[in-house]
Amino acid sequence: MFTVQYPEEKLPMFPRFRGALMHLRDAETGEPKCTACGLCVRACPNDVLEVEGEGKGRERKVTAYRYTLARCLFCRLCVEACTFDAIEMSHEYELASYSPDLVWDLEKLLAIGDKYGVHEAGKDWK
Repeated sequence: MFTVQYPEEKLPMFPRFRGALMHLRDAETGEPKCTACGLCVRACPNDVLEVEGEGKGRERKVTAYRYTLARCLFCRLCVEACTFDAIEMSHEYELASYSPDLVWDLEKLLAIGDKYGVHEAGKDWK
């Protein structure tokens, strides 16, 4: 057991840590993997997610995605429901904010995914 001088020093999170949600990009195209199918929305017990998309079938693309952090249980049910490996739990844990800042859009979620450099859901990352 040891002590670190937070916030100057931070411990690395464990690989299975459940932080804020993040969106992942396709490694080849750089586009969001999300197809706006809505499985994550239906899996969420707290009505945290809203998704909008356009197009049909394989051409369907996400146009808007909203994540209300204040209501999130960090249960990971949305991640498990996603058949496209488009979302994952990040290692973001410094989440204190004012209420209007607790609704995140697609761009914020993609930025978190880019920060961690993760393109494959479920892989161990640090």
